[in-house]
Amino acid sequence: MERFLIRAILFVALLAGLLGLLEFSLARANRKSHGQFRVGEDVYRVLEAADLPHPKVTTLYLGDSVARQLFPMHSEPSPKLLYLPANQAISLAGQYCLLQKVIDHSPHLGHVYLFYTPRSWANDLDQIFTHDYFCGCFHTAPMVWEIWQLKHDPQLTESHFARLILPNTMAENSYLNRSQSNYGVPIVKVDPADRHPFSNTSNHFLEKMKSLCAERDITLTVLPCPCMGRQSQFAALSDIYDEPIRFYDPSLFLPDQIHFKKPNVEPMRERVVEQFHLREDD
Repeated sequence: MERFLIRAILFVALLAGLLGLLEFSLARANRKSHGQFRVGEDVYRVLEAADLPHPKVTTLYLGDSVARQLFPMHSEPSPKLLYLPANQAISLAGQYCLLQKVIDHSPHLGHVYLFYTPRSWANDLDQIFTHDYFCGCFHTAPMVWEIWQLKHDPQLTESHFARLILPNTMAENSYLNRSQSNYGVPIVKVDPADRHPFSNTSNHFLEKMKSLCAERDITLTVLPCPCMGRQSQFAALSDIYDEPIRFYDPSLFLPDQIHFKKPNVEPMRERVVEQFHLREDD
């Protein structure tokens, strides 16, 4: 029995050592390639940028993938501006984590704009992308615990905890199996007709964003990304925004009815800057 226990301990130690070596190697490769071989490469790169010092930045843009079309990272017209829109798959929880990181690296930050498409508020960490885009990128121990308290979803927490322990190994596994997991197709576990337009996750973390900004004497402005639809569709969201939702002709959008066709991106960007009186020459 004693010999069996010794062998079992040695086996577990060897396995742990091999997993540790694999995790270290993959982490190094991801840093070198800037997440090129990960599902959610765009979020990986946003996180890299958020972790850099930003001594001149006074204004931060966060948001979903429509916001990223209009204000892509590294296209800022002024060193006082920082564009870090990601996508809706990270949910408001991910937006909050990004805000935390930038605040810690931007001593002169005074204004944050959150650009969010009305449909994005429904994300309740219940999408097929949640495990890779949120759990895979925002997995500190306090966040894992907070999401468990908020959701009480064993499957979600299991994935979240695994990403905390072996983030790069799990990311590699997702990348290798992406063709078998509906990669690129935004399928949700809940029928869209049954989803509340403003999820509990969005409500919880929007309040946390407001509180964090208030503590640091930072102004938070929540703005709607231009979208398709009707005012009646999103009436329940009107009080969330600091400006009215603007609706545009369907011909401007891609077949997904969310993102803009490439020729319409720059004109729409200019329109948004003008409509919301954004000061981009600071």
